[in-house]
Amino acid sequence: MARGTKNLSEDALQDVSYLTRSSNRVQILGAIARKPLSPREMAEVTGASRSTIQRILSELNDRGWVRRSPEGSHVATSTGTHIVNELVPFVNSIETIRGLGEAVAAIPIDTLSIGIEHFRDATVIQPAPNDPNAPGAYFTNSMRETARLSCVAEIAAPLSLENAMLERVIDGDLQSEHILTDRLFQYNCSHSERAQTWKELAHHGADIYRYDGQIPCNVFILDDTVLLGETPPDGEGCVLIETDSTAVREWAEELVEKYRTKAGRLTTKEFTGGKVPSAKQI
Repeated sequence: MARGTKNLSEDALQDVSYLTRSSNRVQILGAIARKPLSPREMAEVTGASRSTIQRILSELNDRGWVRRSPEGSHVATSTGTHIVNELVPFVNSIETIRGLGEAVAAIPIDTLSIGIEHFRDATVIQPAPNDPNAPGAYFTNSMRETARLSCVAEIAAPLSLENAMLERVIDGDLQSEHILTDRLFQYNCSHSERAQTWKELAHHGADIYRYDGQIPCNVFILDDTVLLGETPPDGEGCVLIETDSTAVREWAEELVEKYRTKAGRLTTKEFTGGKVPSAKQI
């Protein structure tokens, strides 16, 4: 059972049901919560008819969510304001989850310090039957236009992406910071071409760290854009979620910093080989 669902109040659920059965109710309560309005002003803001507004105002008043001011305008009570302020992010979160579909698994809900509604305008990049490498190709193309990359990752990048990173780092066009899980570090070391690429990245100034532990998801910050990716089961391609949300970027930056402080700095000498674990790829 999900957290806190066992003893949900029936009265609270009925309030939610009442408000969400009509978008007019949400719009009217939301409009009044922002500032006092007359019925005429509400009609201009919401587009609802005067009769609909009068009926809804009467219902909201009966619930104690709205009151009439001495000047004749309608004002949201503290209760009404709190209710609509809690409801709107919830509805936006549901819309976000519906839009992302199964890709929502890439968002680490248990460790997310922001509301999922901040991913509302995110884009999903996923493998297609005729293009199974679409996420990797998209990431590689984005990398060629990126000036700063920060990431926490346990998923192996395509060689084309690693080469694009190296080229831009050598040319001085990219500042990059990588926190690699121990599994990914071992995987890179075990393949000579990858090991050489990462050795060159370290040599040319990339900041590379090794984190011995689990991470909640793969996080890549490309300038002001964030890409999130769930580590897929063996044999399946990675699905990426892309967003330019400022709130998501700030959260991602905090997450990168958190794992950086727990990781050890790597130099060229660490990329010398090792056991060959399996690794997923973007």
